[in-house]
Amino acid sequence: VSLSRLERSENNLDEALGWCEKAWEASSGPVTRARWGNAYLSCLVELSPDDVARIRDTGLQVLTEIADQDNWAENHARTLSRLSASLLEWSEATESAEREAALGTIRAEMKRYCTSTVTADEQPESCENFLVAASSA
Repeated sequence: VSLSRLERSENNLDEALGWCEKAWEASSGPVTRARWGNAYLSCLVELSPDDVARIRDTGLQVLTEIADQDNWAENHARTLSRLSASLLEWSEATESAEREAALGTIRAEMKRYCTSTVTADEQPESCENFLVAASSA
């Protein structure tokens, strides 16, 4: 990510995005992958905000990797909160049916994970508040 910042400072945005992606691809271990996946998604929404399909697919992949772990909703609450905030900010920056559809797809996947792995009585905030705008919460 340091190399990504350096490339950004030189206005080499494609290279900056490439370094973010490489950091995620090279990461190992579930917690580390969640962290770098989230960082890569943040780079995508900042540096390539019009690449809706890539943002959607990356969001889904990061979410899948997180949800494949034990106690994922609690253990990754902060990462999920950051992921949600990043995606909401991206969606609100430019109103677009395509962006809203991408959020809908990611939101539906999160709901599926929450309902299949967490009991309804014990829905953690990471499930309840995922991709819900603050004004709607």
